[in-house]
Amino acid sequence: MQTYADIQTGKKMFGMTLQELVDNFLEYRNKDVETKRIVKGRWVTIRSQCRHVLAYKSPNLKIAELDRDSFYDYETYRKTVSGAKDVTIRNEQATINEMVRYAYRQGYTHIDKFNFRPIKISKSKISSAKGYLGSNEINDTAKIKIPFMKKIASNNFELNDPKFELIINNCQ
Repeated sequence: MQTYADIQTGKKMFGMTLQELVDNFLEYRNKDVETKRIVKGRWVTIRSQCRHVLAYKSPNLKIAELDRDSFYDYETYRKTVSGAKDVTIRNEQATINEMVRYAYRQGYTHIDKFNFRPIKISKSKISSAKGYLGSNEINDTAKIKIPFMKKIASNNFELNDPKFELIINNCQ
C-alpha cells in the first residue's frame, strides 16, 4: 500500500541512477541556500564534489547496485587522477556520506553510510597546518582547537557565541 502511494506521488522506487540521486541531493541542498542554512559558495563546493562522485562511478549506475564498500578506494582514485590532498578527500567523503544519508532518509537506498579507506594524517602533516592555522600552538595531534571567530570574521559569518571554537579531530 505504501509503495503504491509513493509511486502515485512521484517517488521513484526502482532503478534510480546515481545521476538522479546527485540531482535530487543538489536540489535538496539548494533549498538550504534559499533558507540561508548554507551559503551559495558551500553549495558550489558540494556540486563540485558531486561531480567527482560521478567521475568515479558511472552516472548511469543504479544506486541499488551500491554497497557500503563501493567508495572504499575513492581516496586512491582522487590522488591518482588529480593529486587531491587528504583534507580535500576527507571533505569529499563527508559530502558523499551526507548524500547517502539523504538517500537513506528518502527511502532510495538501504545504505546509510559508505566505508572509506582510512586517511591517516601524520604528526608532520598536522604541524605543517600551523602556517595555515596561524600562530596556534599544536601540541596534540588528535585534536586541534582554533578560536573560530577570528578565522571567519573576514568572511562575513556571524556567530553569537564568542567562545565557539573549531575543533579538528584527527580521525584514525
